[in-house]
Amino acid sequence: MNKLVIPKISEKSNFWMVRAGQAGKYYNDFRINGYVGVDTFGIEKQEIPENSKPDIKKIQETYRDSILEKLKKGLSEKELSRRGNGLRISAGRKAATLVTFRHEMKNGDFIITPAPRSQKYLLGFLTKSSDFSISHKRTDEEYHHSPFSEGKEVVWLKIIDFYDIPSDLKYVRHGNGSIFNISQFKDQLLPLYFSKYIYQDTLTVRLDVASKATHTSSEIYALQTVFEESKTDTSVDYIQKTKIASPGFVILTTVVYNADSILNILHALGIGTAITGVPIYVLKNLDKITNFVTTIRDWKRDQAKEDLEIEQLKLNNEATKLDNQKKREALSKTNSSSEISAENVREKLEISDKTVGNPIVPDISVFDSEGE
Repeated sequence: MNKLVIPKISEKSNFWMVRAGQAGKYYNDFRINGYVGVDTFGIEKQEIPENSKPDIKKIQETYRDSILEKLKKGLSEKELSRRGNGLRISAGRKAATLVTFRHEMKNGDFIITPAPRSQKYLLGFLTKSSDFSISHKRTDEEYHHSPFSEGKEVVWLKIIDFYDIPSDLKYVRHGNGSIFNISQFKDQLLPLYFSKYIYQDTLTVRLDVASKATHTSSEIYALQTVFEESKTDTSVDYIQKTKIASPGFVILTTVVYNADSILNILHALGIGTAITGVPIYVLKNLDKITNFVTTIRDWKRDQAKEDLEIEQLKLNNEATKLDNQKKREALSKTNSSSEISAENVREKLEISDKTVGNPIVPDISVFDSEGE
């Protein structure tokens, strides 16, 4: 039996832009060794008692004062008088970065790290936010080893181009900080990570439009017609974002119990990974993604579900599921002309559900396996 596995994103996950040192010097170190890090200036970490809320302001002041003392060390009275205010500002900024890295970034948070000159970006997520030991692998590729003593483990999913970064976020290319919270762009960033995902009880599917040709209004209308005619129910609503800008994308979002309808649209377009009527499984814990992608082809129906924290996505009720099945069968019998039209639309616009960028870890939602 074919299966479609879709990651479920936690509402508690934040998104962080983390620079790999000055001008991206340690980008390849981060990429090769699966981590991110910052300069801690040899400052001891403030331990937070279990089950208590950290006093971020107090911790930041402690870090600032300690860093300031280190910055002052070895300076003459004249230099201290001249640079005193600047040193305090610098210490405050460095302390804020350290607080964010040590006490705010957590497992399941998403990371974006720019390469030198910010032409490429690493996308991944944190899987270990403490007790991670940095090591530098020996490879045929020469790279700069960071001097950082503390790191957080990252599973890097892919590398994308600057072109793919949302326009509202491109300002960070010229920022001076080491870490930025960019969670306000979550809705624009998640489709860059996964071609299909579930967030806040909605399913989102990103379709890649690879054609570089100029498209006519008739072609755009034909695509929209496919979307409307291929739904399993005319009452199904979805949110659509379209940017067909040679190349571009279409993003479709609907509530999870209408997942069948969105997948039926993909099926009508002839996208092979979307097979209507297949069981949909949800990968709830992204920490398990590397285990999952290495075992997916051998995954059987009754194996590894519990360990991988995968559960089957249920429609509202069995009656809904049976009703959708009947509508799919009717669509396949009566809409043969639409199917041909849909195929032409897919070919002209070069539509697929491939993931954005160059994957490091395969996009799990494009895999299916045979079960017993």
